[in-house]
Amino acid sequence: MRALTKSVILITIFAVLTRGIGFIFRVILSRILSPEMLGIYQTAMSVFMVLLTVIASGIPFVISRAVANKPKDQQTLIKTGFITSLVVAVSLCVLVFLCAPLLKFVFANEACAPILFALLPAIVLSSVYTVLRAVWWGERRFVLLGTTELIEQVARVLLFIAFLGLFSGILSDVSITAWSFTAANVVSAAVVAILFLKLNKLSREKFSPQKSDYKNLIKSALPITGVRLITSATFPLISILLPFRLIAIGYSSAEALALFGVFAGMAMPLLSVPATVVSALATALVPDLSNGFENNKREFLFRQTLSSLKFSIFINFLFVPIFIAMGNGLGLFLFDNAAAGGFIRAGAITVVFMGIAQISSTVLNSLKQEKRASINFLFGSIALFFCVLFLPRFVGGYCIIIGMLMSAVITSILNIKSIEKLYGRKFFRDILGHFLKLTTICCVLIILGQNLFFVLLNFLPLFWTLGFSGITLLGLFYWLCRVYKLVK
Repeated sequence: MRALTKSVILITIFAVLTRGIGFIFRVILSRILSPEMLGIYQTAMSVFMVLLTVIASGIPFVISRAVANKPKDQQTLIKTGFITSLVVAVSLCVLVFLCAPLLKFVFANEACAPILFALLPAIVLSSVYTVLRAVWWGERRFVLLGTTELIEQVARVLLFIAFLGLFSGILSDVSITAWSFTAANVVSAAVVAILFLKLNKLSREKFSPQKSDYKNLIKSALPITGVRLITSATFPLISILLPFRLIAIGYSSAEALALFGVFAGMAMPLLSVPATVVSALATALVPDLSNGFENNKREFLFRQTLSSLKFSIFINFLFVPIFIAMGNGLGLFLFDNAAAGGFIRAGAITVVFMGIAQISSTVLNSLKQEKRASINFLFGSIALFFCVLFLPRFVGGYCIIIGMLMSAVITSILNIKSIEKLYGRKFFRDILGHFLKLTTICCVLIILGQNLFFVLLNFLPLFWTLGFSGITLLGLFYWLCRVYKLVK
């Protein structure tokens, strides 16, 4: 447990730096791009992320899990993974170009397709470094993982600034954003390849993977890729469906894309801040759980799972009072957009269940229950699609927040029940008790926080009001958790 804590702290430090830079970049981007252009970029990016999932989920996960269990044929595994990933990446790019005439029927705005084409080279580049980084993941070399992610994020910001200076007036701002993203992937792939060749000892002996090597890798990776593909495909489908549903109830195409841009490009990056720590925990968990599962350490697995779920709930609840009490102020201060603040307030409780779903899915995948995790997520996704289909006429764009909440709740409950069945031990009641105590704390803090925020706003500028209110809420949250004995 101590080793896991150290790993989580280490990963979190790098994640905070990386995502902090990324968040600031998104704030700047929201000021440069109009809401409509931001919606176009986010729609193209969401489709790109589905394509990326095909090569950056199952194969790296299988390699990291195998490396964690110290196989003798690591080099065969690496070469097999590299070749498979590269072939799949090139095939995906070719397929998208062949389907180009059909994209005008898919996107609500024709400008989305060129942005997607600008992002495609990053798919091939990602096939290079995801496999190599997977080896470091299995070896628990989290400093290397964090450093290379940080380099990529810094490169993305610097190249965007450089491209903006060089190509402004030649390319649109949204095209510059896409091409700078691809250029950053060139830098990332080169850095990872150079570091890997220097730090990992590779045999110079020539060898060719056998057909059975490819077959075994694909057989192991396919279920995980399927799970992640279903997960990642949900958002791009929603990004396509939501504008059409909004247009159907009277929105113009520009208004629909602008609303999606506000949600995906402004509100979601802020709502995803708690996921920084949860993602760090998920990354650190995989090698430990995989190793514990292979060695049949059931008590270890149970304790790791329970403590990880409680930690995820705690971290996400930490932000709930801040998002609800100060959401409108955050939307105006960061993005100069009142609608973003509305989404932040409405989505606050959703992040708690998203964190539970994320950790519980990681546990199931690590225990080779990818199919079960996929089915559980599918049930949650059905609820999300129903909300987006039928609720826009009643709640407008907020249908996506309601849908995400329903999806995360269903997925979380089904995942926990699946884990309980696997372990033969029940802990749902324990998790529920932890959840209810934190809910009580948050209800008190939301009332106090809202009143404090509005009072201070009469005397202080928005920046100082947000800062003082946020620090006060964090301090009170920690104190009340001490009272409830939720932290030591």
